[in-house]
Amino acid sequence: MWDKLGNVSENVLAGYLQSEYPQTAAVILSKIKPSHAAKVMCLMPEQASTEIMNRMLKMEVVQRDILDTIEDSLRNEFMSNLVRTAQKD
Repeated sequence: MWDKLGNVSENVLAGYLQSEYPQTAAVILSKIKPSHAAKVMCLMPEQASTEIMNRMLKMEVVQRDILDTIEDSLRNEFMSNLVRTAQKD
C-alpha cells in the first residue's frame, strides 16, 4: 500500500490528509518516500504541515494493528475513487 501511495498525485494526497487527524497524517507520510512526503506537505496549509511534522518528529513505533487499519482505510478510499473515476470515463 505504501508504495502505491507514491503514485498518488501530491495534490490528491494533500487534500485527503487535510481531512485526517494530524497523527494519522504523520503516520501515513512517514511511510512513503521522503521526497513525495515533502511535496505533499508543501501543498498543505502551514499550520497543518507544521503540526504533522512535529508529530512525525516525536512519533514512536506504531502498532501493527493500527497500521493495518490505516492501510485498509487508504485502500478503501483510493479504490473507491478509482471506481468513481472509471465510471465517469
